[in-house]
Amino acid sequence: MVKAMQLTIVTCREIEDAGHQVHEMFTEELVGAVELLIQQGVASGEYQGVWEEICTAAELEHVAWYANVAAEHCGIHPANRSAFGVGGTDSQNLGGNILKVGFSWNKKC
Repeated sequence: MVKAMQLTIVTCREIEDAGHQVHEMFTEELVGAVELLIQQGVASGEYQGVWEEICTAAELEHVAWYANVAAEHCGIHPANRSAFGVGGTDSQNLGGNILKVGFSWNKKC
């Protein structure tokens, strides 16, 4: 089963017009750059590469950062685990999904 991605892209102005405030650290330039990257990712299907570019842009603007988390402080939600272990069909579907979104050395390491 393939899940379709649907995105609604809004601008800072549209968010503010809806009665919400956008924090000043999210500049129009950053939001515009991220919107463009999302559109490119949706059009090309290269979600992983675009995600890395978005993370880099956010890091450069100091609105995101990487942190080390101790293993005992994180976990995997039960909905993201298989109760039956690895099966042939599951591994084939996983491989297909990895190929679809793209492989990343940055994420692997």
